[in-house]
Amino acid sequence: MIIQTMIAIIFACAIIGVLGLMLIWRKHRAIWNKIWEMDKVLSNLREENITLRKHNIMNSISSSRLDLLMPSQHGEDIWLWNFFNKKRDGFFVEVGAYNGITFSNTYFLEAIGWQGILIEPNPDNFKLCAESRLYSICINAAVCNSCKGQASLTIVKGDNGVDALSFTRASGEHLDRVARTGAKLVEVKVPALSLERILEKVERPIDIISI
Repeated sequence: MIIQTMIAIIFACAIIGVLGLMLIWRKHRAIWNKIWEMDKVLSNLREENITLRKHNIMNSISSSRLDLLMPSQHGEDIWLWNFFNKKRDGFFVEVGAYNGITFSNTYFLEAIGWQGILIEPNPDNFKLCAESRLYSICINAAVCNSCKGQASLTIVKGDNGVDALSFTRASGEHLDRVARTGAKLVEVKVPALSLERILEKVERPIDIISI
């Protein structure tokens, strides 16, 4: 009788414990759902704030030599504009310039008067970069200290800008990310230069290097 009572008590405690865990899980799930919702709201507010700040800055500029855009991904061009106190004659170096416009941290600077060096290994993107960035030196090369004049570039071929994931070397994590896109991989040989060799020909102070 005593053993049966103990078993019944243990069984009842187990049921209470399971019910308690279920209640806690449901409560925590509700909390995390709310946190995720708030995070989405904050992310949207940040994007709206960046867009508004870019709009205000561009409205304050009366003339530009390129189409006036601020295409940086996370408002980096806003930060540069403020950090350099609205300077309009600086010099930049951008490693991985892509097509010269999309997500560029330096396009806006060039539009308002800066000059610089743009380095892009992907031959197709390099052509677009050279066409869109008329006031900078564009170099078709991979930046590599150990390569002897040439490097193997794996171009990620696909839609929605996945070619930005192209690489000369990649971690397992990056390769997994590329695999998830389902894109086609094409390996090409491209010129390779060390950053030191590129910079040694610059005859003026460099304000910023964007990598």
